[in-house]
Amino acid sequence: MGDARRKFQRGDIWIGDTGGSFGRRPYVIVSNNRFNATSDYLTVCPLTSRRKKDMESHVVIEADDNVRTIYSESTIMTEQIQTIRKDCMHSYVMSLSREEMRKLNMAITYTIGST
Repeated sequence: MGDARRKFQRGDIWIGDTGGSFGRRPYVIVSNNRFNATSDYLTVCPLTSRRKKDMESHVVIEADDNVRTIYSESTIMTEQIQTIRKDCMHSYVMSLSREEMRKLNMAITYTIGST
Protein backbone atom coordinates (compact mmCIF):
# COMPACT_ATOMS: atom_id res chain seq x y z
CA MET A 1 0.00 0.00 0.00
CA GLY A 2 1.46 3.32 -1.01
CA ASP A 3 0.44 5.67 1.82
CA ALA A 4 0.17 3.44 4.90
CA ARG A 5 -0.25 6.40 7.28
CA ARG A 6 -3.55 7.48 5.76
CA LYS A 7 -6.75 5.65 6.60
CA PHE A 8 -9.08 4.71 3.79
CA GLN A 9 -12.17 6.94 4.09
CA ARG A 10 -15.43 7.01 2.17
CA GLY A 11 -15.19 9.73 -0.48
CA ASP A 12 -11.40 9.55 -0.82
CA ILE A 13 -9.92 9.16 -4.28
CA TRP A 14 -6.88 6.89 -4.59
CA ILE A 15 -4.83 5.64 -7.50
CA GLY A 16 -5.23 1.90 -7.64
CA ASP A 17 -4.13 -0.91 -9.90
CA THR A 18 -6.41 -3.92 -10.24
CA GLY A 19 -4.31 -5.45 -13.00
CA GLY A 20 -7.49 -6.18 -14.96
CA SER A 21 -9.20 -4.35 -17.75
CA PHE A 22 -9.25 -1.10 -15.76
CA GLY A 23 -5.54 -1.15 -14.90
CA ARG A 24 -3.97 1.76 -13.02
CA ARG A 25 -6.53 4.53 -12.53
CA PRO A 26 -8.27 6.65 -9.89
CA TYR A 27 -10.99 5.11 -7.74
CA VAL A 28 -13.33 6.73 -5.23
CA ILE A 29 -14.01 4.73 -2.06
CA VAL A 30 -17.75 4.18 -1.56
CA SER A 31 -17.73 1.61 1.26
CA ASN A 32 -18.47 2.94 4.74
CA ASN A 33 -15.66 3.82 7.15
CA ARG A 34 -16.49 1.02 9.59
CA PHE A 35 -16.06 -1.55 6.81
CA ASN A 36 -12.94 0.24 5.57
CA ALA A 37 -11.32 0.00 9.03
CA THR A 38 -11.96 -3.72 9.49
CA SER A 39 -11.70 -5.29 6.05
CA ASP A 40 -8.85 -6.05 3.66
CA TYR A 41 -11.13 -4.88 0.86
CA LEU A 42 -12.70 -1.62 -0.32
CA THR A 43 -15.80 -1.00 -2.39
CA VAL A 44 -14.92 1.54 -5.05
CA CYS A 45 -16.10 3.19 -8.25
CA PRO A 46 -13.66 3.96 -11.07
CA LEU A 47 -13.15 7.43 -12.46
CA THR A 48 -12.42 8.41 -16.01
CA SER A 49 -11.01 11.64 -17.41
CA ARG A 50 -12.96 11.09 -20.63
CA ARG A 51 -16.14 13.09 -20.93
CA LYS A 52 -19.07 10.70 -20.58
CA LYS A 53 -22.67 11.24 -21.57
CA ASP A 54 -24.93 12.63 -18.87
CA MET A 55 -26.42 9.74 -16.92
CA GLU A 56 -27.97 9.48 -13.48
CA SER A 57 -25.17 7.05 -12.54
CA HIS A 58 -22.37 9.51 -13.40
CA VAL A 59 -20.94 12.21 -11.14
CA VAL A 60 -18.67 14.87 -12.66
CA ILE A 61 -16.08 16.26 -10.26
CA GLU A 62 -13.50 19.01 -10.50
CA ALA A 63 -10.03 18.41 -9.09
CA ASP A 64 -8.87 20.72 -6.35
CA ASP A 65 -5.97 23.10 -6.95
CA ASN A 66 -3.40 20.62 -5.58
CA VAL A 67 -4.13 18.00 -8.23
CA ARG A 68 -5.48 20.11 -11.07
CA THR A 69 -2.37 19.41 -13.14
CA ILE A 70 -3.18 15.67 -12.98
CA TYR A 71 -6.98 15.64 -13.22
CA SER A 72 -8.94 18.71 -14.23
CA GLU A 73 -12.32 17.00 -14.54
CA SER A 74 -13.30 13.39 -13.99
CA THR A 75 -16.46 11.31 -14.05
CA ILE A 76 -17.26 8.80 -11.33
CA MET A 77 -18.99 5.78 -12.87
CA THR A 78 -21.23 4.30 -10.18
CA GLU A 79 -22.58 1.70 -12.59
CA GLN A 80 -19.14 0.04 -12.37
CA ILE A 81 -18.98 -0.52 -8.59
CA GLN A 82 -16.35 -3.10 -7.65
CA THR A 83 -14.52 -4.54 -4.68
CA ILE A 84 -10.73 -4.44 -4.60
CA ARG A 85 -8.02 -5.29 -2.10
CA LYS A 86 -6.54 -2.43 -0.10
CA ASP A 87 -3.05 -3.39 -1.22
CA CYS A 88 -4.08 -2.46 -4.79
CA MET A 89 -4.37 1.18 -3.70
CA HIS A 90 -1.10 3.05 -4.17
CA SER A 91 -1.48 6.76 -3.53
CA TYR A 92 -4.04 9.17 -2.10
CA VAL A 93 -5.20 11.90 -4.50
CA MET A 94 -7.97 13.94 -2.84
CA SER A 95 -11.27 13.79 -0.98
CA LEU A 96 -14.65 14.69 -2.40
CA SER A 97 -16.42 17.81 -1.15
CA ARG A 98 -19.74 17.59 0.72
CA GLU A 99 -21.61 18.55 -2.45
CA GLU A 100 -19.77 15.92 -4.48
CA MET A 101 -20.56 13.33 -1.78
CA ARG A 102 -24.23 14.30 -1.96
CA LYS A 103 -24.18 13.77 -5.72
CA LEU A 104 -22.28 10.48 -5.33
CA ASN A 105 -24.84 9.20 -2.80
CA MET A 106 -27.68 10.09 -5.18
CA ALA A 107 -25.96 8.33 -8.09
CA ILE A 108 -25.31 5.19 -6.02
CA THR A 109 -28.95 5.16 -4.91
CA TYR A 110 -30.00 5.47 -8.55
CA THR A 111 -27.64 2.65 -9.57
CA ILE A 112 -28.37 0.07 -6.89
CA GLY A 113 -31.56 1.35 -5.27
CA SER A 114 -32.32 2.25 -1.68
CA THR A 115 -34.38 -0.78 -0.70
